[in-house]
Amino acid sequence: MIKKIYILAVFFFTITNLYGQISHGGLPKSFSFSNSSFLSKNVIDIKINVDELDNSREEDCVGCAKHVGFFIEKTIAIKDYDNWSELPDGSFVYSISFRLNEAKAVGVSFSEIFLPEGCSLFVYNNSLSEVYGSFIDSNVLKDGSFSTQPVSGNTICLEFNCNKDNFKELQFVIDGFSYFFETNFFNNNHNAQYKDSGDCQVNINCPEGTSIRTSANAVVKMVMYRDGGYYLCTGSLVNNTKQDRTPYILSAHHCAGSLNPASSSFQKWQFYFSYEVPLCSGTHDAPQNKSLIGCSYISGAGYSYPGGSDFLLLKLIDSVIPPDYYPYFAGWDISGNDINSAKSVHHPNGDVKKVSSSDKVEISTFPNSGGSRLTHLKVYWHETESGFGTTEGGSSGSPLFDPYGKIVGTLTGGNSSCSNLYMSDYYGRMSYSWNSNDTYDNNTSLRLDHWLDPINSGVLSLEGFNDEINITSILFSLNNSENFTSDKPTIMLGSTITFKAGLFGNPDSCYWEFEGAEPAFSKNFNPEPIRYNSYGSFSVKLTLYKEELSPKVFEYPDYVKVTPDYFPNPFENKITIVFNKDSQSANDQLNFKEIRLINLNGKTSYIPNKIEQKYNNLNLYFDNVIDGIYILQLVSEEDVINIKILKTKNGL
Repeated sequence: MIKKIYILAVFFFTITNLYGQISHGGLPKSFSFSNSSFLSKNVIDIKINVDELDNSREEDCVGCAKHVGFFIEKTIAIKDYDNWSELPDGSFVYSISFRLNEAKAVGVSFSEIFLPEGCSLFVYNNSLSEVYGSFIDSNVLKDGSFSTQPVSGNTICLEFNCNKDNFKELQFVIDGFSYFFETNFFNNNHNAQYKDSGDCQVNINCPEGTSIRTSANAVVKMVMYRDGGYYLCTGSLVNNTKQDRTPYILSAHHCAGSLNPASSSFQKWQFYFSYEVPLCSGTHDAPQNKSLIGCSYISGAGYSYPGGSDFLLLKLIDSVIPPDYYPYFAGWDISGNDINSAKSVHHPNGDVKKVSSSDKVEISTFPNSGGSRLTHLKVYWHETESGFGTTEGGSSGSPLFDPYGKIVGTLTGGNSSCSNLYMSDYYGRMSYSWNSNDTYDNNTSLRLDHWLDPINSGVLSLEGFNDEINITSILFSLNNSENFTSDKPTIMLGSTITFKAGLFGNPDSCYWEFEGAEPAFSKNFNPEPIRYNSYGSFSVKLTLYKEELSPKVFEYPDYVKVTPDYFPNPFENKITIVFNKDSQSANDQLNFKEIRLINLNGKTSYIPNKIEQKYNNLNLYFDNVIDGIYILQLVSEEDVINIKILKTKNGL
């Protein structure tokens, strides 16, 4: 039976993640209807023997990927259309949920799915805190398969929205579920403290990351499906001599385990871009899950006897990476020259992007290979001002950058950790991966040169590439503090703000405009402190310039809220409210519908006996106010001002 839903309403909730693998936007239609409880009734429990899964978990080891989940095989196909619901606009909704006991996150894999024109798929968790979609037929792979990125929790809901003419043409077969027993990389709660990696690790947006900031945009977090499980590694988007934006990902061969290069499992691999927080430390909003799903194997070589450089080259199925993913195609150096320092950017334990710094790099063998070939770089980390960054499980495959931000190696493994700060790590040499793994004539599956130098230029070094300029974040600090934050600032009249922007694409120059502030503009990427001497809400505008590109303008309306100053505090019977510290000429009438003092329990209030306006100040007189702590509230058409103030006898 097809049910009809007629009661229109609006859901009021916060969706923390309406993004992810490339989608087409929008919200599930069910979210617009109050009588949506029918959605949660169609729940199928997928029973999991957790003890068996625990017994088959793979332990982390040197040269191993981080194991975080399993694939649960289960075939489910749509059999009838009785559970479709007709909406008032004539469209149809079909929803089904799957619950996997004790899972920390769940995804769905379709062996085949057909979404006719006018049909779309949304995926969300049972708390509605994560919503992905819409997905349409163009998202489906050529073989008819499709996989979703996981949602947090033990329940995943699939919602199909179709029009009345073709909802019965929808077909899908589920072949299994991704079951995650760790959620390091699915921590989508806002205001979460990101500490999934060791305490010693250093965020990429700490000072140590400044010199490598542009190259770091190439680094991606990888969630790999292989050998019946899910694993974590790190990779990097890498440039080629055509500089044609071919989406090659460079990582470590051991991340692929025993997968055959032709395996369809690569179609389920997930790649997360810009998975980072904008500050060096503290509590942050969840990073956005800007992900792509699916890749193909291009070339690679392991580290086992007689020893190879453990590199892996992949190609994303999506040939175009969205600009808001901030794709940067990292440069490389295959000269093999000695370097005295290096940095690695990685996702330890699936955490947000981190940076580790080294001032000791040696050419070496990889001890676990049992061979004598100089396939690796042996790296020792050192302490910096923000910490002592090392590596962890999940860092495998991460790039080692030389002092010029070019890749010279990819992480195989090692013994460093936050509890073993001075142990070494091993990175497969880019120069060895170039063509030295090839023991046969021109075996392109064992080398990089064929793929990264397709024009046979013979260059030994290549710059990174991007053709975009953008802003990744706007940060500010108050009154010359060193503590930056990403929230919109609310400040008191006369305060100063120091702005800085996270930039992408190496703009040549910039132009800041600060409404209502002094100075009103700046041409510095990191402008001097800006002072606000007027009450109100003010916009910030930043224009970026780069040769051969059109200027790109970023506007932040009503970004800075400036509250008035006041004195004295404590007061006896008079309070002066200052709305502009500079002007001595009368401003427009300061019109407030209501001015009152409210005590902290909200039960007693006083209104001024007298109000004087002098230039841009208001003098408020109160008689017979009992001593105590109050909220002075000024209400206008546009704003409500609340000032906490103390009333004492004699104002002392």
